[in-house]
Amino acid sequence: MGEKGELQEAQNATVTGANQREAGSEYFEQYWRYASSLRQWFVAFGVGAAVILVTGKSELFARLGARRTRLVLLLLGAGILAQILISGLNKLIHWYVYRGEEDEDFQSTRRYRLANWMSRQFCIDVSLDTLTFATFVAASVVLLCCIAND
Repeated sequence: MGEKGELQEAQNATVTGANQREAGSEYFEQYWRYASSLRQWFVAFGVGAAVILVTGKSELFARLGARRTRLVLLLLGAGILAQILISGLNKLIHWYVYRGEEDEDFQSTRRYRLANWMSRQFCIDVSLDTLTFATFVAASVVLLCCIAND
């Protein structure tokens, strides 16, 4: 089968999330690094702000009042929870895809097909990252309004 035949066969092959990553592995690795970095920044920001708020180490947070403090903590917690959720979901999805690549019988299961489909859905990550960003912006706005009122 010449080079043309192999190329045609490759183009006709069923595309899975796993072989998409193999075909563009350098792009996927770069994406994964940025996604992981963003997730770490989100969690660090959310946890750091919450710790400072709860321990009362900042004069600004002391001026917030109980109602606003609860609101800021709730917003930060929602953002952190979204990041934990997407991290756990990604881990589960990619484990199923990996298992399917190692065990061909597993590829016929609904779990594998769903995980493989989900591994190609960019909107899942983006939606939860956008939710996190929005909750952190809202928490920051509450804090900035407190500064502006003083």
